[in-house]
Amino acid sequence: MNVQPPSEEMRIHRAKIDQLDVEIVKLLGQRFDIVRTVAAHKKANGIPAVLPDRIQEVVDNARALGEDHNVDPNLMEALYRAIIKHACEFEDGVIKS
Repeated sequence: MNVQPPSEEMRIHRAKIDQLDVEIVKLLGQRFDIVRTVAAHKKANGIPAVLPDRIQEVVDNARALGEDHNVDPNLMEALYRAIIKHACEFEDGVIKS
């Protein structure tokens, strides 16, 4: 298979995607900074890491945001369930320490 180098137009699109990826990761970093604070609060106040009602609220919000911004709600749910799973595991580790 003979693969052509990307066109200038494709390089421009890829650069835009790469920049958006940087912004997404920065925002996730900010989100997890808050998760660290929440974990300490939960530990200090005897609150469990996993709160099913809150998890459902976040998933529902993510799905709605997906619909509002032309992103597949199923993708949003899958992404947020992965983020939430990691956050809950992190919080559980803090609470148990």
